[in-house]
Parts: sequence; C-alpha cells; structure tokens
Amino acid sequence: MRVALLALAVFGLTAALPSFARAEAPSSPQAKVADDASKSKPKRPSSKKASASTKQEARKGSTKQATKKKASRAKPSTKKRATRYKVPAGYVAMVETWHERPEEKAPLTPQGRPMLVLVSVNSGQRIELRPERDDGGFSASELERAARFLADRRTGSVFPIEPRLLDLVYKVQRHFDAPLVRVISGYRMPHGRSKSNHGYGRAIDIVIPGVSDEDVASYARGFGFVGVGIYPSSGFVHIDSRPKSYFWVDRSGPGRRKRTVPILKSLAAQSDAEALARGETPPPPFSSPAPDCSAVGKGAEAHRELAADDDELMGE
Repeated sequence: MRVALLALAVFGLTAALPSFARAEAPSSPQAKVADDASKSKPKRPSSKKASASTKQEARKGSTKQATKKKASRAKPSTKKRATRYKVPAGYVAMVETWHERPEEKAPLTPQGRPMLVLVSVNSGQRIELRPERDDGGFSASELERAARFLADRRTGSVFPIEPRLLDLVYKVQRHFDAPLVRVISGYRMPHGRSKSNHGYGRAIDIVIPGVSDEDVASYARGFGFVGVGIYPSSGFVHIDSRPKSYFWVDRSGPGRRKRTVPILKSLAAQSDAEALARGETPPPPFSSPAPDCSAVGKGAEAHRELAADDDELMGE
C-alpha cells in the first residue's frame, strides 16, 4: 500500500515539472527583441492633437518669417534715407566759401558809420546802403535800391522791403564787425496760397562771413519781434520782422522739402517782453503796397489777397 502511494506521488511530480519549466523558461531571442521594440516604440498621438500641433508650428514659422521680412525691408529703407538726405560735397564746399571772411573793411559814410554792404551769392552783385542812424534808418531812395537788389531772381519781380528788416541786418553786420553780408535769398514772389515772409519783403536769408550761423542766430533772437530760422544743412540763417517772435531749425537740406521744427519758445516770448520793456513796439502787419509804388514790379497783385492775415505767418 505504501509502495503504491509513493509511486503515485512520484508520477504526479514528474507530470508537473514540464509545465513549470515551460513557465519559467526564458523566451527566445527573437521574442525578446520584439518585446523590447514594442515597449520602446512611441505612442502615436491622436489625429486631432497632431493637426493642432502642426497648425501651431505653422503659425510660429509664418510669424518668424514675417518678422525677418520686415527687418530686411527696414534696413535698406534706413540706408536709403541716410543717402537721400546727404548734402552733396560740392554744396558743402560752396557753403564754406560763403563763410570765408574777405580781407576788407566795410566802407564808411561821411559821418563815420559803416555802410550796409549786401553781396548776392547767386549773381555776385554788390550794393552799399547808407544808414542815417547808428542802428540803421535808410532813406526812401536807399530802400528802393534795396528792393531792386533783393528782387526775385527767378522772375525778376520787385517788392518793397520792410524798413525794419534792413535795420535788423545792419545791426547784425555791425555787431560782428563784418565787412559785408552775403545774401542767399531776399524777396520771393508768392505762389498760390504761400505764406512765406519772403513774399512780403520782410525776410532775408543771410551768411555773415567769418561767423558761425549759430552765433548769428543766437544774436538775432535777442532783437524781439523777429523770426529766426537756422538751416544747418543748407548753411544760412533766416531773419524776418514780425509782430511775435518765432524761432525754428530746419535740417532738410538744399532743394528738399521744408521740415521746420520750432525751438526756444520761452526765449521767443522773453525776447518780445524785453523789447517792450525797452520801449519798442511790435511792427504792424505788412500790407500790400499802393499800385503807384515805384519799387513794385511784376507780380504785385499776388499780394492783395494774402495781406489780410499775414500776421499769422509762422516758419519762414
């Protein structure tokens, strides 16, 4: 009986061993590689997530591309602007000759006063005007000579020059002890609704040889009731007579569109206040001349409709 039970136990153990060995036995190399590959293979995102990610990346790419294009467009335009407003070397050299001080002295009147000497840089013509006072004061005949000298060089039109304008220029010449005043532009016949003070015979563009434009402008700003504009690129100073002072700078350059920038507003008001304290009065608006004025030439009718509001002029 014992022998039978022992034989039965041995038989059962032997039958169980193969299945246990199969469970614990390592898998084949091919199976192991396939199993590792399945574990390391990334999961594919869903179609919706993939499409959203693709769109986002596309948007980022297009934004970067647009930024690059914008930057590439901006760089050349900056270079073009710098080149466009560069003053020609020939013009710079010419401006330098305007500022050269000649070896001469201004001629004197019988009373010993220096005469107002004007020289046109365009025509080379010269005129000597005799003042009647130490601060200017020119006779009617001298004013007419000045008007013809300062006529519009393009059209030949003549217009009366405001007497105070010559007084201002004379003060500048005497202050710097200059032998002469170089004139860039005097009267300019107005076109359309032009509001330039040049069209009223009360503005002039000048150079004082041997003196910087900034020094000339700085001195002229102290007169009161004046317009003073400095043109660093063009190389001259604008001076005009007006009821309320106004100062500006224009760096646009010769032949370019005007780009006046107001400056020193508080100084303009202060200059007018000091002029009033000295007993000076603002000049009245400069009206159109009478038809029989001997100094009036072609184009005088262009001033009739402009004279009414000329005291509102700003800039040149």
